[in-house]
Order: sequence, then C-alpha cells, then structure tokens
Amino acid sequence: MSEFKHKGINYNIISETSGKAEMMNWEVKITDHTKIKEIFAWHPWWINNKWRWFKKIKIKFQLEIVRYSDFDSGWSYRDYWKPWNLRWESIEIL
Repeated sequence: MSEFKHKGINYNIISETSGKAEMMNWEVKITDHTKIKEIFAWHPWWINNKWRWFKKIKIKFQLEIVRYSDFDSGWSYRDYWKPWNLRWESIEIL
C-alpha cells in the first residue's frame, strides 16, 4: 500500500490502474476510503451483476483519485495531463 498526497491530504492507495484510448489516457488511484449511502433508486443501478430500481437501496462507494490526458488537435498536436480529481465510485449494493 502506498500513499498519495492530493490537495494537502494523504490518501492510502490500495491499487492503481491506467489505460489508453485513441486520443486519451487515464490513471486511477483507488483509496481505502469508503462510505455507505442510502438512496431511492429511481433509475436502474447495475452493480456487481445486480439491477436495483424503484426502491430504497444502500450503496457502498469507494473514493478514487483520477486524471485524464487531453489532446491538443488544433495547435501543438500534443498530449497533456489534466489535474487530479476525486470521484466516488459505486462498488457494491448492500
């Protein structure tokens, strides 16, 4: 497990992943921060091969730190990284 500092806060990173598409790259750092939220699923949620909708459900979210690259197709024709952002990703229906 490694640490990553984002906006002055240290996060424990449990795994990392990255990928590449035709005109974009991305990096994801998955942290050990989780939260559970109870919501009314008015639209279908697909998590871990289960559909849930039109009922109250509890969802477990995990904090991820992500960044994407962008491509300047008009002037310099080069890739550059956008800043890191936080995102809560749903991982499980409880």
